[in-house]
Amino acid sequence: MFHYHKPNGRWQADKVIDVDAVEVAGWPFPLPGLITDLILSLDDRFLYFSNWLHGDIRQYDVNDPANPKLTGRVWLGGLLGKAPDVRRELAGGPQMLQLSLDGKRLYVTSSLYSCAGRLVHPCLDPGTLPTRLLENQAGWSKRPAHLALEVLLQRQQLRIALRTAPAAPRLSRWEQVTLAALGARYRDLATVLVLVQPATVLRWHRAIVRRKWTYGTTPKRGRPATPAATVDLIVRFARENRAWGYGKLQGELLEVGHRVSRATIKRVLRRQGLPPAPRRGRTTWRAFLAQHREQLLACDCFTVDTLCLQRLYVLLFIALGSRRLHRAGCTAHPTAARVTQQARQRTWQLQEAEGAPRRFLLRDRDGTSPASFETVFAGQGLTVVKTPPRTPNANAAAERVVRSLRAECPDRVRIVNQGHLRSVLAQYAAYDNHRRPHQGRGQAPPVPLAAAPAVPAVPAQIRCRPVLGGLISDDDIAA
Repeated sequence: MFHYHKPNGRWQADKVIDVDAVEVAGWPFPLPGLITDLILSLDDRFLYFSNWLHGDIRQYDVNDPANPKLTGRVWLGGLLGKAPDVRRELAGGPQMLQLSLDGKRLYVTSSLYSCAGRLVHPCLDPGTLPTRLLENQAGWSKRPAHLALEVLLQRQQLRIALRTAPAAPRLSRWEQVTLAALGARYRDLATVLVLVQPATVLRWHRAIVRRKWTYGTTPKRGRPATPAATVDLIVRFARENRAWGYGKLQGELLEVGHRVSRATIKRVLRRQGLPPAPRRGRTTWRAFLAQHREQLLACDCFTVDTLCLQRLYVLLFIALGSRRLHRAGCTAHPTAARVTQQARQRTWQLQEAEGAPRRFLLRDRDGTSPASFETVFAGQGLTVVKTPPRTPNANAAAERVVRSLRAECPDRVRIVNQGHLRSVLAQYAAYDNHRRPHQGRGQAPPVPLAAAPAVPAVPAQIRCRPVLGGLISDDDIAA
């Protein structure tokens, strides 16, 4: 017997089982082995074959197909005269094999063909086909009483295991097929089934029959599915254009070569969780800020406590479009006149630094900003927009700048006096505007001093420039 395998993409055959010829008296040549039948167990563990001339049946363990192991042999007739496993002499030799479904019984016939059988075994009676029932595990026949006792013991052990098990066993598809095939041949299922109910086995058998007569060539009914590219374009157009209805989306898709109906567009948007145009077109605060980012300024006021526990008030401005930071100044006494004077001094500087004129100033409802504060900006053509009460997220850009500034400067430096705070804020504002990466600008600074290098720099070319006495490390490429 040969083992066929494909190790390197090409088929290869290796001889793994060989039946040697035997010298027999009366034969002019050594008697060769004649394998007339072979069978493999259902679990692919054992291989059986019948040697008709020699008279033996062999069992091989084929868990490793490249190295089968002989685990059992039974002699039944044959020309070698070795038949100690049967009680009477058997005419002929083992020819056809049939293994039971549970793998415990092997059925053997002793007739090849009448004409060929009488030539080799003259004593063979062609009218009788003796059959032998063998036990492949023990190698000898058991009496019916012993078999019945063994079945009872195994059933009792199985019931004990099921009763003590934490959960019912889950059968695989192959185990269900085996039980269904065996149950279809047994009349009284209720007396032998322990793991499942008889109705369950019958249901499995019906499922097997149903799968057998189900043909996979039946054409699918209904309309074809919408292409994935069309679905992506529908969702993209709807999110980018919130005011477009189903008809407008249908027309825009038709312009780019995608023909769909309004019902399909509605179904796709509903599946993606997008409402119709009237509700999808509502402008949120985030969308409003994104649409008017280049026309918006934001301001905020925060406090810093000095080393001597003196509280200083800092007013800063930020351009939402460029994310450029402008500090208006700091004071220990935020009176209405002082705050208005700081606003007047910074108004023209803000307009000149940002280039394009700004139209809106976004601020919270802080009590340190008097009514004259808004009058100064109104004179420069800026409309002051107040955020709703107790909603810092409405002025998120300014709040985020204050948080970053606090975490990197005042919370890590002990401020001595007002002059010290001005110097720290000036250095930090220069670093933030020219060197610090901003996520809102794609990790680019608001006003970069030089363009980003096209080729990555080697470590030897990078230098570290300390900011605020080494509190912040600014890495740059050496000239």
